[in-house]
Amino acid sequence: MTVILILILISVFFVLLFRLKKKKELSYKCFLLTLPKSGDRQKVFFNHHDPTVEIETIYGIDTKRISNAEKFKHIIKPEYYKEAIRLKYDRRGGRPDITYFNLGAIGCYMGHMEFYRRCFEQNLKYALIFEDNVIVKDHQLYDQIQSVIDVMGDDFEMCFFHCLSRYPDKRENGLERVKWISSTKCYLVHVENMNQYYKYFFPVDNHIDMKHEDIIAEGARVYYKDMRKYMRIDRGKGSTIGHSDWGKKEYFSRQYPNVKTNVLVRGY
Repeated sequence: MTVILILILISVFFVLLFRLKKKKELSYKCFLLTLPKSGDRQKVFFNHHDPTVEIETIYGIDTKRISNAEKFKHIIKPEYYKEAIRLKYDRRGGRPDITYFNLGAIGCYMGHMEFYRRCFEQNLKYALIFEDNVIVKDHQLYDQIQSVIDVMGDDFEMCFFHCLSRYPDKRENGLERVKWISSTKCYLVHVENMNQYYKYFFPVDNHIDMKHEDIIAEGARVYYKDMRKYMRIDRGKGSTIGHSDWGKKEYFSRQYPNVKTNVLVRGY
């Protein structure tokens, strides 16, 4: 009797172990955007990431070095590239307005474009990207993201799960549709639908997050769902981009140039 009981317990143990190790079934593929030198960030991210969820790592390029930034000069509006070079040597006065960026932001932008390139190349339908300072607080995050796909199906282009601030439009199917959004820490894309909007990311004349207002203006359906219950941003290590101050504080959008920042809703 004791032997039988032991065998049953062993069987239960292996069944539970198999279930724990079994890959989570999701409709989307995950990507992590990081830099080769950001080992500490990667370690923290993977310590909290659900190991049953497959993820592909994208190593961005450190464009704080001018030689690296120069490779992308041809797709950046000249006045914006010129300002990024100036900021490398002289930060006095800051940027003319919030749309201008420094050299580090170019690499961030190109990292997100590499995400799209891989999605298209791999013929994915849905894909999710994390930046490397996201900390997953609760593994239910992945199921919550899956629920967006389950509800929306093909009727969306993007859904953001974190933002610093946003310009809300209206609520649809439990999600908040947005006109403008700041932050690309974690978002889901309907890859097939985004095919037609990819061209509007160029030329580069804004930060990657705020550039989304241009694809929204072209008809892209972009949503926001607050996931602070399930994730947070690790701000203890500082920015890998290295932000600087800017002028025209009330101005935030080229699509809505006369709208002031007081319409924006803060995120987390």
